[in-house]
Amino acid sequence: MTIPVRCACGRDCSFGEELSGQTARCYGCGAEVKVPVVGKSAAPAPAKCPSCGGVNRPEARECRWCRKSLVPAAAPAPAGPAVLSDLVAAVKRTAEAGRDTGVPWEDRDGNVLSTWWRTWWGSQFGRDGFWSRMPWEGGFGAPMRFALLVPVQVLAAAVVCGGPLLLLNLMSIRDRTVQGVGLGVGCVMIGLYAFSLFAGTLLGTFVWAGFFHVMAKLFGGRGSFEASYRCTAYLYGTALWFLVPVLGVFLQAGGFVLGMTHALSRAHAIPRSRALLAALLPVLVVFGGLVLVWILILVAALSASPG
Repeated sequence: MTIPVRCACGRDCSFGEELSGQTARCYGCGAEVKVPVVGKSAAPAPAKCPSCGGVNRPEARECRWCRKSLVPAAAPAPAGPAVLSDLVAAVKRTAEAGRDTGVPWEDRDGNVLSTWWRTWWGSQFGRDGFWSRMPWEGGFGAPMRFALLVPVQVLAAAVVCGGPLLLLNLMSIRDRTVQGVGLGVGCVMIGLYAFSLFAGTLLGTFVWAGFFHVMAKLFGGRGSFEASYRCTAYLYGTALWFLVPVLGVFLQAGGFVLGMTHALSRAHAIPRSRALLAALLPVLVVFGGLVLVWILILVAALSASPG
C-alpha cells in the first residue's frame, strides 16, 4: 500500500505504508513533506540517517540522500593500555572536527590543489549529487577563496603560454633599450591583466549571485543570498573551459547553465524547470545586451565611414 502526497513544489510523490505519520523528502526538490496517517502499521520503523536526517526504508543500509552508511560502526574490541594510539586518535578527531560537509574544498581533506580540483570536478560533473551535499550556510569566505583560485590558474596558463613568446620576440631585438622597454611593458600588462582578473572575480561573483538570487525568488525560491552566492562561486570554475580552443565558450556557457540549474534547485527548493529558467534568463539578458552593444557600435562605425 502506498500513500500519495503532493509537495509544495507541485510534485506528486508516493510513500510506503511504513512511512505513515513520518516525515519524508520530496522526489523533486528534496524538501521535507509530512506523510499522512492512514492507520497502524506492523512494519518496522523507517531508518533515519543520523547525518542528514533523511528518512529511508527500514532495510536500507545506505542513506539515499547523502549516501552515508546507516549501519552503526562496530564497537572496538577492548585492548590494553595504549597511550600512543589514544593520542593519535585524539589528534585525528580534533583535525576532523567540523568536517565532512560533502565538499572537499570546505572539508580540507588534502592539499589546496587537490581539494580545489576535486571540488571543481564535482561542480562540473557531479550534478545533483554534488549540490545535495552542499552546505548552504557557513559564510562567504570558503566559496570566495575557491573562486579566486580561478584567475590564478588562468594567469598561470597565460604566463606559461605567452611568456616564452614575449622573451623570444625580445631576444630577436638587438637594442638593449628596446628590450628593457618591451620587458617592462610586458610586465605592466601582465600586472594589469592580473588585477582585472581578481577584481572581476571579486565583483563578478557578487553581481551574478544577485542576478540569480532575484530570479530564483521570482520563481518561488526560499533560499538565502548566501546560498545563491555559493552556487555562483563554486560554478565560477567553468571559466577554465575558455582555455579550450574554439569550443571553450560553448562548453563554459553550457556547463554553467546546467550546473546552476541543479544548484538553484537545491539551494532554493524549487523544481528544476523553474531553476533552469532562473539560471538561463540572466545569461541570455546579459549576453543579449552585449551583442546589442556590439551591433550598435558596428552600425555607428559604418555610418561614420566616408562613402
